[in-house]
Amino acid sequence: MKKRNSLSRTAQRGYLYLALILVIVVVLVAWPAPESEPIPPEETTMVSNSDSTQYQRNGNYNYHRSYKRNTKDNNNPFSHDNTTTRPYYKHDSIKYDTQRFFPKRKPLKVDINTADTLTLQLLHGIGPAYARRIVKYRNRLGGFVAKEQILEVYGMTPELYHHIETHLTISDSITRININQIGLKQLVKHPYIDYYQARDVIAYRNKGHRYNSCDDLRLVISMDDSTIAQLCPYLDFGSETPSVAVE
Repeated sequence: MKKRNSLSRTAQRGYLYLALILVIVVVLVAWPAPESEPIPPEETTMVSNSDSTQYQRNGNYNYHRSYKRNTKDNNNPFSHDNTTTRPYYKHDSIKYDTQRFFPKRKPLKVDINTADTLTLQLLHGIGPAYARRIVKYRNRLGGFVAKEQILEVYGMTPELYHHIETHLTISDSITRININQIGLKQLVKHPYIDYYQARDVIAYRNKGHRYNSCDDLRLVISMDDSTIAQLCPYLDFGSETPSVAVE
């Protein structure tokens, strides 16, 4: 006849596993930890500072010697402020030729009379559309005689012009118009003169008059001083006898 207070097989197994776990824990706690090998004093010395205690290894490289940088040391390319502490490496004493590894870039200069669209795009803010417009307007003018003429390009803003103005240069490569030889169709293509002014200039020349200087353009009624001042750098008066333009 079975006793009523006897444990079942499952309960007996549970108590057995629990006893084994307790034995393992006790053994691990009581097991002695391995002693670390002491560092020989002749190979390693103790170095202390206000931040931490570190070790200095004698040899070719002092990996763990720390020190504070001086910001006024201009010869050190890795200079930091006085509050910064970092490990010292032996190669820190090497003087680097910064001009060799980090040469200074020359300021960007673009000749707006000779630059192509790709060169113009080197200017910050000038994309393909602006570059094409600048080249197209330059061809219509015959070249730029002043940097400010860039403002006459369609879409150019004063802010963008002032941003790139220091990078612009102008060479003396102007295509001039022989005012005593040119015809009406060619003259009217210039952006500084309209159709009626060009017609009057040609008509005055066809009457047998010759233009010797920009002042002679004032004899044409439709030509005002502002137009003459803009157009004058692009005019050539080299022909001895004026030609009759055929329209």
